[in-house]
Amino acid sequence: MISLKQINSKYVRAIPIPNEDTRPIKGYDICEEVFANIFLCAKKKSGKTSALFKIMKECGEKNNYLHLLFNCLQR
Repeated sequence: MISLKQINSKYVRAIPIPNEDTRPIKGYDICEEVFANIFLCAKKKSGKTSALFKIMKECGEKNNYLHLLFNCLQR
């Protein structure tokens, strides 16, 4: 059982948090999550590159970092 015990006369207040920004993120119509992992898997010549370009164009800016992982880049 947890018990509470007063050890001094100090009062601790919560850290004030500024109001949360409620504007939708850029590319909200494609992906609603802020830090999403997007997986593209399809057969050859099916539009994976076009889909990736659309996602990058809608969701990215010049100062964004994009991490790409390829299994068969040098095939």
